[in-house]
Amino acid sequence: LRAVAIGARPDVAATVALRRYTTLGRLIDEPARLQQVLKAHAAAGPAGATQAEVVSRTGLTTAVVARITLWLAKYHFLEDAP
Repeated sequence: LRAVAIGARPDVAATVALRRYTTLGRLIDEPARLQQVLKAHAAAGPAGATQAEVVSRTGLTTAVVARITLWLAKYHFLEDAP
């Protein structure tokens, strides 16, 4: 998967706030870790990164990276690399 340019839409922190994840007690992970995984994907460039590469870059567990990656893809912060 590769990072999608945010452009004028809300970033990760703003999306968490807009969706009221913290208020509703449904926060998937800390916004800083969500951003950390997104930055690891972005660092890979247009070719994207595998889950294993993101785990290696972030030091997070495979389960945490998988969960965060699904959330990032759901809100179109990540997309399939060509």
